[in-house]
Amino acid sequence: MKALNSVAALSLVLTTFVSNDAWAEKCNGYVISKALAPITMREASDGSKVKWIGSEGFFIVLNPTDHPANMVNRICAGGIKIAPDGKSGAAVGSCTYTDMEGDVFHLNWQSGFTEGTWEFVNDTGTGKFTGISGRGKFWPSKRFDNQWGTSIWEGECSFTK
Repeated sequence: MKALNSVAALSLVLTTFVSNDAWAEKCNGYVISKALAPITMREASDGSKVKWIGSEGFFIVLNPTDHPANMVNRICAGGIKIAPDGKSGAAVGSCTYTDMEGDVFHLNWQSGFTEGTWEFVNDTGTGKFTGISGRGKFWPSKRFDNQWGTSIWEGECSFTK
């Protein structure tokens, strides 16, 4: 129920439709995701802590009837390293997005504790996501006790329609 309340409370970010043949716009919205497994932290020989992270969820944009990336399912995996003092760290990973028709696209991401960057992996989109390109920023959130969380994503994207 907490997850449903969180989804209902979100304000979505405006996206702009540009032409009938291609999308060239802001890729702004929210990711709603749940951790795939309990996250186990391991200590490395240098005193830093490392862990595998994975999540599944979906991307929400403002215009569900027009925007091809609205409500696209996603699965992500990556790793995080936290400095021995616990005050800094870095994470890297990748995500695969799949829509209801089976079209996919991929992106890579990296982040610190408060914000990160993402970029589409060129030449990996299929169907309506063929030719996808773009990059941007995201701001991760803390996960709720039930392992659900949200993050804000923004940037530029373009792909054939």
